[in-house]
Amino acid sequence: KTAEVTGTVMLEGTPVEGVSLEFEPVRTGAEIPPTAYGSTDAEGKYRLTRVGGKGGRPGAVVGMNTVRVSAPEGSTATVHPHYADEGALQFEVKAGPNVFDIDLVKNPLAIGRKAVRE
Repeated sequence: KTAEVTGTVMLEGTPVEGVSLEFEPVRTGAEIPPTAYGSTDAEGKYRLTRVGGKGGRPGAVVGMNTVRVSAPEGSTATVHPHYADEGALQFEVKAGPNVFDIDLVKNPLAIGRKAVRE
């Protein structure tokens, strides 16, 4: 099952344009569920689309997801590499529309591993 996922990415309260998001479902068996991807617009807003299987569908797989946020090569966005690490962020996608607003900090290692304000 998949569900719609949207939100806004900010860096200490300021919307961030041009960052990539990856929602990878936590595996619960041999099956590899499809990962969902998105990128932020000028207002920091994103909408996920899943890939694999019948790829190109909107949304992400329902359940716990490891979330990675990064600035792709060539982007002017600045995102600490910590946010691209395995397990830096996790969100539970539930049936129905989901809104995950993510407010990153410039130096997440200075305040510990749980460095996101929701």
